[in-house]
Amino acid sequence: MKYQKLINRLSVGIVVLMVAACEAPPPYVLNAGEFNRDSGAFKNGVTNREEVKVCYAKDGTTARAVTEMAQQECALYSKKAVFRTQSYQDCPLVTPIAAVYDCVGNGTRDGFYRTTN
Repeated sequence: MKYQKLINRLSVGIVVLMVAACEAPPPYVLNAGEFNRDSGAFKNGVTNREEVKVCYAKDGTTARAVTEMAQQECALYSKKAVFRTQSYQDCPLVTPIAAVYDCVGNGTRDGFYRTTN
């Protein structure tokens, strides 16, 4: 009898954990080479962006949220985000879709969030 209660409680706990793990992660901007110590972006920060890739899961967000995230990232460089394409080749399996935007404009940044023109 004691073992049956233990098994029931463990089963409920496992089901709760599985349901909690099913929530889709939020979208994020993919920074290629972010952890590569040999990368110039690692040493100096990103100084200019020609494109932005936003990784997301279909069930975890809306197209508007993805577009706003790309616009905010391009705005850091005084640029505008223009949608180019979608890709399934750049992002990890948990957030498999990459929305690729071109950052259009002339602005740059010194790598530490100060905009220069």
